[in-house]
Amino acid sequence: MLNFRVLNESDFMREYRFACAPVKVEGEEDELKFARLVWNAQGAIADKLKKNWQEVDDYEIGSDYTHHYHVCGGIYSDRIVCGDYIRLVAEALAALDTPDLWVFHTSCETPSFDGQFFIWKSTVYIEDDSKGKLLARLSTA
Repeated sequence: MLNFRVLNESDFMREYRFACAPVKVEGEEDELKFARLVWNAQGAIADKLKKNWQEVDDYEIGSDYTHHYHVCGGIYSDRIVCGDYIRLVAEALAALDTPDLWVFHTSCETPSFDGQFFIWKSTVYIEDDSKGKLLARLSTA
């Protein structure tokens, strides 16, 4: 079961920075191992989402990475702003070898929704959604 938390901007950023703690990567071998972990996480999320929506038109998954257990994405159509999106991403994260380490951040850039949220440890953190629109859409099945 997922929990939802709506936070003001400063609390949202504090939680986001805490969730995205840096990972120490030393040497070429560690770098490649970590890159493979990130690529695996990106691929797992993309595989779930592409069953229901069109990449680029509806969403994108970031292909870059930093030394954090972090994947990012964007939502570009209103139809994907829904509980199914959250459920599918959460399922993909839960199936990873170390699910509690992974953070998935999403920016919503649609005609009706402009905001951001991230999923970490079975909680969806939503940045100050004062009108409740984003929370209402994301928390429904």
